[in-house]
Amino acid sequence: MEYTEPLVLQYQKHFSREVFEVAPLEPEVDIFLPFWWIAKNPPQGPWDSEELRFSSLGCLEKCTRFEAEEFSLSLDETVALDPKARIIGYVSVLHLNKLSRVRS
Repeated sequence: MEYTEPLVLQYQKHFSREVFEVAPLEPEVDIFLPFWWIAKNPPQGPWDSEELRFSSLGCLEKCTRFEAEEFSLSLDETVALDPKARIIGYVSVLHLNKLSRVRS
């Protein structure tokens, strides 16, 4: 399977940062939101109108531009002392800087 890099989705004042599976779609379809995304971000209002809104308490608190763009790392010093610890990935500062310039 192939996945996107983290994407910031915006609909009006609702923001979400997610990774999605890449799949072929019909030519008239730009994105297919999976059920887990809809369950996490339940929309209110008629789905076939411009009145669709994300006004649940959870969305109002957590689906902001700040929350979607926030990126944090923390160091767990106990990992350095764990003989079973292995490298599972890395963070590319160059890549993060490129992402921030694209969003600006």
